[in-house]
Order: sequence, then structure tokens, then C-alpha cells
Amino acid sequence: SFALLFFYRKSKLVLSLLEFNLYLNDILLTKAGNHATFVLKLFKEGTYELKATAQNTERKQNIDVKFGKRYFVRGNAIWSIHSLKRNHSLELVLVDEKTGVEEFQQSR
Repeated sequence: SFALLFFYRKSKLVLSLLEFNLYLNDILLTKAGNHATFVLKLFKEGTYELKATAQNTERKQNIDVKFGKRYFVRGNAIWSIHSLKRNHSLELVLVDEKTGVEEFQQSR
């Protein structure tokens, strides 16, 4: 048995060149660029920590995984002014399955 984790980053012009590292329980999965998608099989139930990092910015999202379920996480880089050195923040959002299926397909 397993669960599926779908990650996607929708294509946007703003901060489109910014890539962020995506980790699952501190293991690097990928560099998520603009318009990125991937699917991961999870063979263990329990709480997983998904983390995005870029240029001294970090965002975390915990996911309580159960076998047989599909989890959709939307990643995003958002333009904002936090300091003179950084003009973005990161977002990881666990979305409902209906929204996730639709947005994931559009991101492919």
C-alpha cells in the first residue's frame, strides 16, 4: 500500500526565474522551477514535513499521510518586500483533491 503526493508550481511571470529547493523530511527532492510538477509514492503512513527553501527564505507544510489517499501541494514564490535583500516569500499549500487535480493537469 502507498499514498501519492502530487507537487506542482503553476507557471507565473512574476519570480519565474526563482527556483526553490523542495525537501521531504529533510531529504532534497528537487529544485522547483517555474511550471514544475512531480509525483511521489509514499510507502509509510504518518506525518511528513514538506519544506521549501530559497535565498534565506523557508516555508514548511506538514502532511498527515494515510495509505490510499492522494495529496496535492501547490508551491509558489510570491513577490513581496521583506527586506532590502529579499523581495519574495514562499508558499506551500495543501489543496483539496478536486482543485489539486485540475491545477496539476494545467501545470503539466
